[in-house]
Amino acid sequence: MIRTLLLVVLLAIGPAAAQVVIVSTAGLHAETLLEARVPDGSLGVVAGGLRGAPDAWGDLLAAGGWAVVAPRWDDPLELAPERLVSSDRVGSPRTWVVHDAGGLRVAVLAVTLPPHGHAAAELRDAEGAVREALADVPDGMPVVLVVAGDRAEAAALLRGVPRIALALVAGAGSGDRTPVRVGDAWLVEAPWGGAHWGVTHAEVDGERFVQVAHRIVAPRERSEAVAEAKRRHGLVAAPLDALLDAAAAPAQPAAPAPETAFGAALDGAVPAGANRAAIVRVHGARTVERYGDVSPSGGGALLVLEVEFENVIPLTLVRERETPTEYRFQDVSDHAYLVVNGTRLARLAPDAERTPGHLPVRSFSIDRPGERVRGNLVFELPAEAAHSLEFRLYDFAHGHVTMPLVVDADAVPGAAAAAEPLTPLALNEIVELGAYDLQVADALDGRTAPEGMTFVSVELRARSMFTFDADASAFDPHAAAGETTVVGTVSDWLEAHRYLHLVIDGVHAYTADMDTSTLPPEPRFLPDVMTGGRVVFSVPSNFASLTLRADFPNARLPDRSVIRPVPIEVALYGDTPAPLERAGLWSVRDDTLEVTLGDLHVADVFAGIDAGAGQRFIVLDVHVRNHGERPEWFQTAEQLRHADARGRQSAPHAATFAGPYRPTEPNVWVPDGAERTFQVAYLVGVEEREPRVAYRGFTLAETVVLPAIGE
Repeated sequence: MIRTLLLVVLLAIGPAAAQVVIVSTAGLHAETLLEARVPDGSLGVVAGGLRGAPDAWGDLLAAGGWAVVAPRWDDPLELAPERLVSSDRVGSPRTWVVHDAGGLRVAVLAVTLPPHGHAAAELRDAEGAVREALADVPDGMPVVLVVAGDRAEAAALLRGVPRIALALVAGAGSGDRTPVRVGDAWLVEAPWGGAHWGVTHAEVDGERFVQVAHRIVAPRERSEAVAEAKRRHGLVAAPLDALLDAAAAPAQPAAPAPETAFGAALDGAVPAGANRAAIVRVHGARTVERYGDVSPSGGGALLVLEVEFENVIPLTLVRERETPTEYRFQDVSDHAYLVVNGTRLARLAPDAERTPGHLPVRSFSIDRPGERVRGNLVFELPAEAAHSLEFRLYDFAHGHVTMPLVVDADAVPGAAAAAEPLTPLALNEIVELGAYDLQVADALDGRTAPEGMTFVSVELRARSMFTFDADASAFDPHAAAGETTVVGTVSDWLEAHRYLHLVIDGVHAYTADMDTSTLPPEPRFLPDVMTGGRVVFSVPSNFASLTLRADFPNARLPDRSVIRPVPIEVALYGDTPAPLERAGLWSVRDDTLEVTLGDLHVADVFAGIDAGAGQRFIVLDVHVRNHGERPEWFQTAEQLRHADARGRQSAPHAATFAGPYRPTEPNVWVPDGAERTFQVAYLVGVEEREPRVAYRGFTLAETVVLPAIGE
């Protein structure tokens, strides 16, 4: 009975069907090439789109097990010539090849179908080139055609050349993972970008693929052979001590990154840190000017950290079964940071996650204890020499991890971080803030201040005062069960350059020069390290006092409640003059704002701008005082306009916002209880004698006739 049953089963199974396994990808960049290898027994096909490090591709493809490279219309034929196949590119070393794919011999051809408008002078007719190549392919051998181009055109080619069994399409495509039947042939897509591979399993019957399954996978197993090939060509993160010789190292394939000065590392060891849920290891680092298609936004360099996370959360007994707990972050960019030189915060490059080899940023998770995830984290470095690096991981559920990575032994230890603030640190509900290293100069960073103006530069640093209640055992192993502790978290200063002002003599407010300031437009502050950057202002040189004022309107707390924190003022220089009683040409109390039009004068040149023939500037002093209990915006261009004799209105001339006592652009922030004074300039004809200004406020509108002016 048993023997009969076995015989029936064997007869039902029958002989194993012959299978072909093809692994495909396209659109690769040498710097972001995944350190993974095509499985043995599979045919690895790169469907074009090779970028970066042209001299490295032969080595990289061999290490990765890629047997065939089908070039696009814009790929140089010199890239990996021993693997290159093209049926229609003029000058291709071969028009077809035979390779083993899962134990079967398969012929591979390749054609390019460039988008409309792309030059294709070196391309032969695709269908004719395929037919010509097929004439040499032995009968009975399955044919795979790699197509760089459009799916619809590839399908038309399959209909025109029925001998083809399968077409691999690499192009914009539809992102469809499902194999498409075209006559007796199949069409599948090779995923673009290198982060994923297409794996195609096909059952073979003679020249035909009778069943095809295609799936998209993200390779997880790391290949040391590919990593070593990338190291040989300077394309992979090196041990941290290699950063010490960054200045003497060979240039990267891209333009050389700004020089990074490092003096000593941690004995070449792999830095590691841990909390109660994970072990974090930093295997290496390198500075580059570009990472794939990602460039730094602030003029500095990118630092590529090769990081490994390991889940060490013990199994939990749930209904008598040991159950794993995943280690996860909703968004790694809210948890992983670099502190540079003790005072600069480097954050993850915003678009780096989409490049192959980068760790997942959103919804990062490690499912089981003992499982490891390894990949790159790419940070934007500030545009200054780096002497120290510290990796900081803020894990509010399991405890933080801090790892010093590189310290310059030749630099003064902690000199920048230890500098004393100009005045005692100021504090409100969301930040503790300090000003450091005040400089006043007529020239800065190769720029000379306009006549009568000077540059004021000050280092601003802060730390977050946001807190929330957390599990105390995550931060103190001796804490009692259920005990909570207060934990600091990060805070963002939204629109910082809009709400940070240098106020001279108590009334003239200036925003920072974005081109020369290093404080980010919306800086993030950590809870335990004072970080920030330099802010630079261009102000009149005859000031009596300098005050730095920071406002934080509508701050959102971790519990999502919105507050209005107390503004911070830091006296940098001199004594602020007492407020003056303003006697002007015209004044109005409009709701909470009191607007006074002061002195009036005419000029042929204002802020270095010539009025031109037959025209001149009328320049008007404006004083705005806020009598309310909240800050207000004064909309200069909308609320104060020139009106001609016919009532036609025009906004202040652009020279207004370049003048020495210019209003902040586009609007003027007037804190409650404060006054802001500025000048507006209107371009008028020389024949105008009685200038008019149209005022439009919150509760009234009026056209003001100003005193007559002479020639």
